[in-house]
Amino acid sequence: MEALSRWEDGQFDEVEAQFAKQWREQIESIDLKEVAARVADADTFAGKIRDLSEARTRAEEYLNNPHHQLSILKLLIEMLGFGNVRRRIILDRWTKSGRAPMSKFAPYSLYVLTVDIFFELALGKSMIGAHRPSNKIDMSYLYYLPFCQIFVSRDKLHKRVAPLFLRGSQEFVWGDDLKSSLSELVDVFSSYPESVKETGLMKFARTPPLEHSGAVAQLWDNHAGSWRSKQKPPALSPKKEREILDMLKSQMNLPRLKSSQASSADMRAEPQSMSISRMVPRKRGQWYMLPKDIK
Repeated sequence: MEALSRWEDGQFDEVEAQFAKQWREQIESIDLKEVAARVADADTFAGKIRDLSEARTRAEEYLNNPHHQLSILKLLIEMLGFGNVRRRIILDRWTKSGRAPMSKFAPYSLYVLTVDIFFELALGKSMIGAHRPSNKIDMSYLYYLPFCQIFVSRDKLHKRVAPLFLRGSQEFVWGDDLKSSLSELVDVFSSYPESVKETGLMKFARTPPLEHSGAVAQLWDNHAGSWRSKQKPPALSPKKEREILDMLKSQMNLPRLKSSQASSADMRAEPQSMSISRMVPRKRGQWYMLPKDIK
C-alpha cells in the first residue's frame, strides 16, 4: 500500500528503479538462439506445429497433462527461487489438496508458465525470431493480460500473440487505431464552445459523441453495454445534493489510516463504508478535467 501511494505520486525509490534495471538486463542477457536450439532438439514437442495458435495449444496440452503436474509444480518452485523450507510447505499443501491440477492449485503461476513455454516453443519452431533479445521483454507484458479488459499495443509481436491468450470478454486494440480515434475525438471536443469546455472533461466528455464510430466508440460498444441508449439519471434536488455533500464531508473528517497501517489492517471485517482518495489534476494540457471554477 505504501509503495502504491508513492508510485501514484510519481515517487520511485532508488532500490525499485535499480531492481527494474536489473530485471531488464537479466531478460536481455538471455540467449534466445540457445533457447530456440534447445527446444528444437527436445523430444517433448516433437512433430509439426503449423502456426502460433497450434503452439499455444501444444503448450497447454503439455501443462494440463495429469501425468506432468508434479514435475510442473517442481519447475514452478525452481523458477520462483523458493528454498527447501517453502518447497516442502508447497508440496505438502499440494498433496493435502488431493494433488489438484495446477489449473486449480496455482492458476496464475500456470498461466505465466504457459506464456513462457509457448514463447520457447515458438522460438524453437522459428515462428518468433530469436535475433531480438527484446522479444522476451515484449512477451513479459502478457503476464499482466489476465488483469485487464483491453490490451493496447503498437508492438508487432503483441499483435500476433496477444489474441491467442485473450479471454472471450477481452480485446486487443492496435495502438495506431486507438491513437487515430482519440485524435478524432480531440478535434470534435476542440470545436465545442469555451463555456462547455470549461465545465471539464468529466462532465461533457464522459462518453464519446453518439455519432462517433471510431475505435473508442467500438470499445464502448463492446465493454460499456447500452451506453448509447442509456438515459441520463434524473437531476438531484438541491436538498439531496446538500445531504450527499454533508455525508462526504463527514467521511473526510474520519480518522485516517497511515499507509503502513493500511497494509496490515484487518480487511476481513465488514466496514459500513470506505473512503479511498485519489489525486485528480484540475487541468491537463489544454483540457480542464474538472470545472474551471471549482474550489
